[in-house]
Amino acid sequence: MKIITKIVVGLVVGMVVYGYPEHSFCSIPVMSYNNGEKEVVLDVFDTCGGTPAGGWDHWASTLQSCCGELAGIGNYTGTGKEVDAGYFSPVFPPSAVTNLCAVPSKHAYWVDLCWSCPGAVLGSSNLAAGSTYFIQVSSYVIPVSAWDKINAAISIATGPVVMGTTAYFIAKTTSSQVSFPAYMLEEDVTYYYRLWTMDDEANISDISNGATAYATAPFIGVEVDDEHVCFNFGDCCTGQTYISTAALVVRNIGNVEEDYILNVSSESTVWKIAETPYSNQCAVNAVFHAEKPINTSFALDDLLTTNQVRCSAVAYTVDDAGPEEQQTGTWVPLDTDRNLWVKLRTPIATISTDNQVIPIVITCESPYE
Repeated sequence: MKIITKIVVGLVVGMVVYGYPEHSFCSIPVMSYNNGEKEVVLDVFDTCGGTPAGGWDHWASTLQSCCGELAGIGNYTGTGKEVDAGYFSPVFPPSAVTNLCAVPSKHAYWVDLCWSCPGAVLGSSNLAAGSTYFIQVSSYVIPVSAWDKINAAISIATGPVVMGTTAYFIAKTTSSQVSFPAYMLEEDVTYYYRLWTMDDEANISDISNGATAYATAPFIGVEVDDEHVCFNFGDCCTGQTYISTAALVVRNIGNVEEDYILNVSSESTVWKIAETPYSNQCAVNAVFHAEKPINTSFALDDLLTTNQVRCSAVAYTVDDAGPEEQQTGTWVPLDTDRNLWVKLRTPIATISTDNQVIPIVITCESPYE
């Protein structure tokens, strides 16, 4: 008698002999294809003929208990079912990730994770669309036995993805179920990570290796490009409006997003800073923008004074600009330049023809504070 048992799995090697008091079954894995899906067909030969001792249910149960040894996969965590007399279909989960790595991110408060994509069906095929990574994070050491997928608060949808492809993830919080920056990582705290892989049929892998990293502390900094640290308006007439023809290039050199705070220095020369021009009084506006703005792009909330004003979605930006041109001085990303343009309205009269220097002060702060 010849019984065919189909096991959806990758290449299986080896041969196992199952012995019974009355019969001996020789199981030989053979590769085949069924409807485009790779399978292993396990040909089971009853060397004596007839029904195995204990019946087919007992034979199926025995095959399930021996499946780990047969496939050479170590711990067998799948469940099986008897499809029909002599047909047994165990379920195989994805292989476990074994090279999970965690390092402090360049960005403060964040941790960079990476790993090689495990294969579905015990590492024999690519992960299909609809698969998911589950990551558990802890800020203290816990024993391996205490890690549990039920506590994995970070989930990442994935697939289709080629087995062995490197996956990257930036861990910004301890949970993906809440909006950032809630539950954000804390500076100088060591975090511990492990993950599980679930395929598109909800089969879950064993736990990954452990990875550890700390979240770096923030530092803030801002600089103005040396070639654009000052703008000279040249000779100006009274009662006129001038817009800088080149931008002051402001760069975030910290390791966290930054908000800029603008004001003009109180150390003024003859001309004083005011909301509207008057005798020996000038008005200065500034906006962040990708390209040179026009006169009407400057609004009242872009006025510079000796008081510090924090940039926002409306302050010191062109309000009606398109998404490709609009820039703001708030939540400025790391290593990012912002172009600051200045509008000068000269006094209606002046007693001095000397050069007037108007220092613009740019202060940066972390928006997380």
